Amino acid sequence: MKKISHILVFPPFSAPYIGGIVSHSEEFAQAFAARDIKVTMFVPLLPSLPQVRGIHNIRRIYYPAIEPILHFPVPKVWTLAFWHSLRQLEPCQYDCVFSRTRFFPITFITMLYAKTKNIPWIHIEHGTDHVQRLGTPATKFFSRLYDATIGRLVFKYANEVIAISPSVHIFLKSFGRTNSKIIHRGLDCRAYESISPDYSIRSHFPNKTLIMWAGRMSRWKGVHNSIKAIALLPRAIREQIVLVLIGDGEEQAQLQQLSKGLPVIFSGSLSRESVIGLLKSSDIFIHSSYEGGALSTALLEAMFCKNAIVATPHEGAPEVIVNGETGFLADNTSPQSIAQCLKILAADKDLIRALGERAHDYVQKNFSWGEAVNRYLEVIQSIDR
Repeated sequence: MKKISHILVFPPFSAPYIGGIVSHSEEFAQAFAARDIKVTMFVPLLPSLPQVRGIHNIRRIYYPAIEPILHFPVPKVWTLAFWHSLRQLEPCQYDCVFSRTRFFPITFITMLYAKTKNIPWIHIEHGTDHVQRLGTPATKFFSRLYDATIGRLVFKYANEVIAISPSVHIFLKSFGRTNSKIIHRGLDCRAYESISPDYSIRSHFPNKTLIMWAGRMSRWKGVHNSIKAIALLPRAIREQIVLVLIGDGEEQAQLQQLSKGLPVIFSGSLSRESVIGLLKSSDIFIHSSYEGGALSTALLEAMFCKNAIVATPHEGAPEVIVNGETGFLADNTSPQSIAQCLKILAADKDLIRALGERAHDYVQKNFSWGEAVNRYLEVIQSIDR
């Protein structure tokens, strides 16, 4: 059996971006590098973001890109600089090339590169629905048109398609890809354990229940429903809680307006280490997403940090939240459903602690990068060459 020595990864974006796909891509690369497997990452260079230096066994080749829509890098394929960057990949021999999430333009380029160079190609899918995040009729139309054409080609011609959760696997079946494999992401638990709790916010509210949300403030993340849920709580409960929103995004101004007069504070965008530190000092985490995403990294991190979870039934929450055991699963995304769960939790500190402990134990037991890499290596070896 051939030893795997070098993989090529085309992530849609990379550090210092913050988000689930980014953390998956970065930890995926680090987990392979820890096995003495070289990893080359072909990543977009945007004017607003600095380049990140390579580390042991990980090389980054940057190509120029623009961001016409927030968090949607588009390679500058019309420039000589892009093709110069692409040629830097040439001196190496790769055992496999990886792409992620079919709707980013770099995924289509990955397909062309892999087929032209005759390199085994594995596509990792993170989505569970057509793109909905901007919510306009035009966006929905073009996302479905893209999935019916380019997206379908990606799923058809990749040598293997990996779903990062069961909900993604179900989505792939709608494209006829019934043989996709499910490989859960891992979590860098040792790194999380080394981060100390950050009590800076709690010190200002020492006797209150801290509720947190973390992520990108897009419509499909449902943050507005979390704020509305706080407004629906009885006044006596509102006086005993604080909702902390970590992150930024296109919805931030509207959310700040919506939260006026409520116990809601905005922390702004923070480093991942800072987010983990704050989550370790929190009591409750709200996962309020709509349909469309795969298993949420922020949700798993909050579980690891022993937060009691209130989750809407999307972005993988039903896969990890056993209602009343590892958290509370709301009936739907409505503020009323979220508020009902918060009412139960806010009045019971013992229940908060018990749910947080069980959530932590569940994540620590079931999400290992070591096991994930073993399974990816098996998939690479199984591809006919």
